[in-house]
Amino acid sequence: MDQLTNQIVMNNLPVVMQITFAFTLIYIWCLAALKLSQLALYHRVFQLQLRLAVYIVGGIVIAWAVIFNFVFIFLCDPISQQWTIQRVGHCMDQILLLKCLILTNMVTDLMIVVIPIRCVWQLQMRKTEKFAVLACFGLGLACVIISIARFVLIYTIGKSCLCIEEEVD
Repeated sequence: MDQLTNQIVMNNLPVVMQITFAFTLIYIWCLAALKLSQLALYHRVFQLQLRLAVYIVGGIVIAWAVIFNFVFIFLCDPISQQWTIQRVGHCMDQILLLKCLILTNMVTDLMIVVIPIRCVWQLQMRKTEKFAVLACFGLGLACVIISIARFVLIYTIGKSCLCIEEEVD
């Protein structure tokens, strides 16, 4: 049964790897769309005060998505190396790329969380109401905390992969 399971997994591995490749590209654009929708909200609510900041961060987010999309597409040479089992080409360090993706994702999330703070603080409201509004916008900090946890996890996975490679050599 174990040998049969291994054979089934090996036969389906290229399909799973192709799906993973496609979903990685979709994932990047989904993240960018979420970030841009939050920026669109800021643009609509704080039209005059945050216009420049929203455009700058929006440009950074779009550039981030385009760059990481191309990097993930051309991660391996040839591109098909990402979903083939035979090693006919070479690939860049995927763990390093994931670390860069997570860190830049965290930085853009942090920029998006910080943008409205000054404008909200200048509103003519009671301080408790200002804190409530900032808390709503500050829910994006949860994304930053999750990004930190993901980075730590990927960092430990990267270290364990290096230890395994050193033991094999």
